[in-house]
Amino acid sequence: MDKTERLLRMMEHPEQYSDAQWQELLSDEECRELYEVMRLSASAFEAEDAKEKIANDIKDEEWQKFETKYFPQKQHSWGWMQIAAMFVGVLMLSGIALTAVHVASHGSSEECVAYVYGEETTDRETVMEEMKRLMGEIAEDDPQDNIEQQLNDLFSH
Repeated sequence: MDKTERLLRMMEHPEQYSDAQWQELLSDEECRELYEVMRLSASAFEAEDAKEKIANDIKDEEWQKFETKYFPQKQHSWGWMQIAAMFVGVLMLSGIALTAVHVASHGSSEECVAYVYGEETTDRETVMEEMKRLMGEIAEDDPQDNIEQQLNDLFSH
C-alpha cells in the first residue's frame, strides 16, 4: 500500500489509527502536503455547503414575504350570492312550514286552497287556470335572454 492510499484510508477512518501512526505518516513531507490540501478542500466544500444553505434559507424567507404581500390568504366573507341563497332557503323553509300548518289545520279534506292575488280561493278551476297562465308566461320567457340580462346587470357596476 503506497503512502497516498494509506493517507486516504486514515482520513476516512481516523478513529482506527493511533497518534503515533498519524505522526509517522505526516512526518513525510509529501504526505503532509497532500493531507493539508485535502483538509483545506474539505473545509472549502463545507463552507460552500454552509453558504448554499444560508442562501436557500434567505430565498425561502424572501419568497414567504413575497407570497404574503402579493397573495394574501383570503378571509372568508359572506358574498351577496351566499346571503341571497340563505334568504331563499329561509323563504322556502317558511313556505313549507306554512303549508304543513295549513294542511294540518284543514285535516285530510279534499278541499283545494290557494291564494291568488292575495285572496284565498278554494275553487279548483280558478287555481288550475291561474297555474296554467303562469306556466305559459314562464315558458314564453327566453331563459337565455334572462341569463344574459342577469350577467349584464351583475358586471355592469
